Amino acid sequence: MQDKGILVAGYGKLGQRVAQQLATKHQVTALKRSPQAPEQNVHLCFADVTQPEKLSQCLQQNLPEGVDYLIYCLSPSERSEQGYRAAYVNGLKNVLAALPNSTRLKHVIFVSSTSVFHQSEHEWVDEQTPCQPSSFAGKVLLEAEQFLQQQAVATSVVRFSGIYGGGRSRLIEQVRQALLSGSSLAVAEGFSNRIHEDDCVGFLCHLMDLLDQGKRLEPLYIATDSEPVALAEVYQFISEQLQAGLAAQEKRPLQLEHNPEANKQRRAGSKRCCNGLLLKSGYALKYPSYREGYAGCRAALS
Repeated sequence: MQDKGILVAGYGKLGQRVAQQLATKHQVTALKRSPQAPEQNVHLCFADVTQPEKLSQCLQQNLPEGVDYLIYCLSPSERSEQGYRAAYVNGLKNVLAALPNSTRLKHVIFVSSTSVFHQSEHEWVDEQTPCQPSSFAGKVLLEAEQFLQQQAVATSVVRFSGIYGGGRSRLIEQVRQALLSGSSLAVAEGFSNRIHEDDCVGFLCHLMDLLDQGKRLEPLYIATDSEPVALAEVYQFISEQLQAGLAAQEKRPLQLEHNPEANKQRRAGSKRCCNGLLLKSGYALKYPSYREGYAGCRAALS
C-alpha cells in the first residue's frame, strides 16, 4: 500500500515536517494559504480554506482524482473565536466539501488540542474523559471534532498537549532572561503536559504507517509525553541545563514566584494527560519526558 495520495491541509511548522517525511513514500500535496517557492518532494497548492469557491478550483486543478488520506493541521490566522472558527470548523467543512472524488478518501486525521478538556484540579484525563471546555479555543475545537465524527469517512482526532522544541523556545528564553536579570519568574501552580515537536511529527507519520499497513486507528488519541509535571520543575531543569557548563561560583539561583495571576492566565488549567493509547499503538516516544526534550538546551548566558 505504498505511494498513496495524501493531502496535508496546513503547511506551518508541523505540517511542513509531516509532509516532507511522508513524501519519501507517498505522493504528498500540501495546501497553504500564502504562495511560496516550490518544494522538492511536496507538491504545493495555494488557497484559503475560508474561500470555498477558490478552494474548490484549487483542489480540482491540483488533485482532480482526489486523495486517499487527509491530514488537517491548520493554525488559525488570529487567536480569537472568529479566527479559530474560520480555521477549524468552516475550513474543515470547506476542504471536505471541495475534495474531488470524495469516495476515494479513506481516512481523515484532524490535529486538535488538549485544550478541549475543562478539568483543572490535577485530574487524570484520557480519551474517555468528558469535555466541557469553557474557553473559546476548546469549544471551537470540540465542535470541529464532533462535526468530523459525523462524517461517513473514517476519522481520527489527535489532541496534542503543549508542543515545544523545533524552534519553540519560549520557556528557555523566560528562564534565560530571569537568570541574566536576577528577577523573579512568575510561575503558575499545577501540572503541565508537554510533547516535543519531533514526537508530534513522529506520531502523525506513525499513524499514516499504520493505515498503510491496513491497521485500524482509534477515533481519538491524546498525544503527550509520559510525565505530566509542575511548571516550576521544568523551569528549574532548564536553569540547570543553561548553567551546566559554568563553574559553581558562576551559577545563579533561579528565583521562582508562585503568582495567582499566572494561574488565571494559564489557558490549559491543571490536569494530567494520559498517553496510554499512543503507547499502545506501538509508537515509541523520542522524548518520554521534558528532561530528554530540554537536555540539549545548553547555551551561554550572554
